[in-house]
Amino acid sequence: PSLNKVIATNKEKKFEYYATSLEKGAKLYIESHSKDLWDENSTGEKKISFLALKNDYLVKDYKTDNITCDNDNTYVIVNKIGKNKYTYKAYLKCTKNNNIVYEIK
Repeated sequence: PSLNKVIATNKEKKFEYYATSLEKGAKLYIESHSKDLWDENSTGEKKISFLALKNDYLVKDYKTDNITCDNDNTYVIVNKIGKNKYTYKAYLKCTKNNNIVYEIK
């Protein structure tokens, strides 16, 4: 039983690291696109799609063991809370053969 727990924990960590990489990609995206998304003094929330990050070469698909996270349910919510101050939260759905393998909501 403890070996299965270790395997499951390691699997979860892979996806958590992947979610962190999405957030890092979103930070780079915001550095170059923030003026297009918000007025200088405005605040608010924006959804940065996986496709937008991928098109800017900031992230790659997970693609391990035939698992993919490249879909409309993988994105980062960026909340501008002040001038040059943002929070980031990754959401992802990873599938294998159309079955959900891992999901962060």
